[in-house]
Amino acid sequence: MKPLIKGLIAIMVTGGIVGGATYFVVNKKATTDKNNLQTQIDDISRDLSDTKTALATAWEEANTVIKNSTDSTTTTTATTTSVETVTVRNTNLQNLTGEKTTLGDFQTIIYKDFTGDGNEDALVRFTHLGTGSFVDFFIYGVVNNQVKELYSKKDLFKGQVSTVVDRHSGLSIVTAVWIDPDSAANVGKPNSDLTSDENTSKQYQWDGSKFVESYMQ
Repeated sequence: MKPLIKGLIAIMVTGGIVGGATYFVVNKKATTDKNNLQTQIDDISRDLSDTKTALATAWEEANTVIKNSTDSTTTTTATTTSVETVTVRNTNLQNLTGEKTTLGDFQTIIYKDFTGDGNEDALVRFTHLGTGSFVDFFIYGVVNNQVKELYSKKDLFKGQVSTVVDRHSGLSIVTAVWIDPDSAANVGKPNSDLTSDENTSKQYQWDGSKFVESYMQ
């Protein structure tokens, strides 16, 4: 075989070997890059799926919080609007006193601010016209949206109970005058001669926490 032909054959064989090797290397690299790219795509898809799930969960939790807040506000509003303001005028005070009136007895109520809180209080007077004509009186006010008894005094013989305005505080005070058959001024006297004295002429004034009894001035 001529040297030229041998040379050509050698070149062709060498070229084939080199080309095949190059293709194998390039193809392997392309496959590797493709696999790496697919892995990255899969990772991104997984991250997106996790993010979507997290967003859906957060949205659901936010809606739950909003709903609970709305329900709570609605309940509070309903509770607030259902509370009725209590006053001494819309309360059956006779039931609170426990007094039982009979024929000839009568009850009177005077509404004044005795405690200085800006709200009406009530002075309830019961006059029992039986033997002795005894008088009972009760003072009621509103405490924590409930009508409470603030003071009471009973069995005032021929008692007279009224109100005046204190010139110093400007508050209404309760005054009571009655006859004490056992007082020093009345001991031994017949009923027709019984009189009231300073010991049975009292006033009842709010001191900021309770009613205080004192002699009338």
